[in-house]
Amino acid sequence: MAVIQGESSRKAELWQEYRRAFEEFCEKLRCVQSLTSDLRCDQVALETALIELEKARVLYSGRRDALVELILDLEPIMLSADFVTFHAPFSFYTGN
Repeated sequence: MAVIQGESSRKAELWQEYRRAFEEFCEKLRCVQSLTSDLRCDQVALETALIELEKARVLYSGRRDALVELILDLEPIMLSADFVTFHAPFSFYTGN
């Protein structure tokens, strides 16, 4: 029972982290959109905003992947430092 409660609380925690990361990503995206709508925008501010947007995207992707891994009980396999793919256990495909 404690394992189920621990997993349940971890899932709730990951959902919160995922939502916060998505909200931050949306905020950074709106900032970039606002800057690009101004024909006289400051290029340094735009470059800074784009870097912040990319950081937020990476954070969001990581939170999303961690949540999916927990929900689907997937095992991460590192392909490179920047890319993770997931493979389900054999029982996921066979139903056993």
